[in-house]
Amino acid sequence: MKKSFHLFYIFIVSISIVVLPSCTKQKGCTDNTATNYDSEAEEDDGSCTYNAETDVEIHFSSMVGTESLVYNQEYTINGRKVKFTRAQFYVSEIHLHQADGDLVHLEDKYLLVHGEEHAYSIGKVASEHYHGISFSVGLDSAANHSDPSTYAADHALSSLDPNYTHWNWNSGYVFIRLEGYVDTTAAANGDADFGFFYHVGFDEFKRDIDLDISQDLVGSTAEIGLEIDFAKFFLGVDMRTENSTHSMDNMMLAEKIADNADDAISAE
Repeated sequence: MKKSFHLFYIFIVSISIVVLPSCTKQKGCTDNTATNYDSEAEEDDGSCTYNAETDVEIHFSSMVGTESLVYNQEYTINGRKVKFTRAQFYVSEIHLHQADGDLVHLEDKYLLVHGEEHAYSIGKVASEHYHGISFSVGLDSAANHSDPSTYAADHALSSLDPNYTHWNWNSGYVFIRLEGYVDTTAAANGDADFGFFYHVGFDEFKRDIDLDISQDLVGSTAEIGLEIDFAKFFLGVDMRTENSTHSMDNMMLAEKIADNADDAISAE
């Protein structure tokens, strides 16, 4: 009996030696955004390390309602057929909101966001979790009244940018520029063949946007996704009769367009 028990004990120990190692998971860093990511690790051991800074891009998805914006494509806005030939705006004073409530200001970072380009670099930020992003549609007064010819060719405010839009030193830049064609028939049953343009500028028409994002910006690169619904720039606008402004000649209409920026831009 004792011999049988002894043999059984040896058998169990032998099985344990064979089986237990096969149940042990390989530990390591399982986060693929970490600098020491281990593709063979099955269990995270808390050893992940990250770059001190992350290159961040804002990706703007340009929409008209539920459809992607394409120049010269026909859409319906406020019950009327509309085609865009240009849709763009300047962005300035970009801040990221840290978890502790502090703001990270991206110095001298300006964007010229236009309908058919989506990715815009905003530079390096500390690799961590962020709760929000805020920025202005339009330009701060100093930038607005600066000389476009003094900027490098790759700067958003440069006169060499192919989408650059500027009146003069006194009036400054065109913050929001929307152009295209609209159906202006009384019954709204015609073709989009009447030219519209909304050129909104001047210091007083800069508008501040504040969005919640709750996002980890870690690793070598990261992206913040925002959506622009260009149809919402026309909330409360009768495009049949209110179809043009250079700001100074129709301040009330320019103010409507500027005020609608807050509704038009959202976090994805």
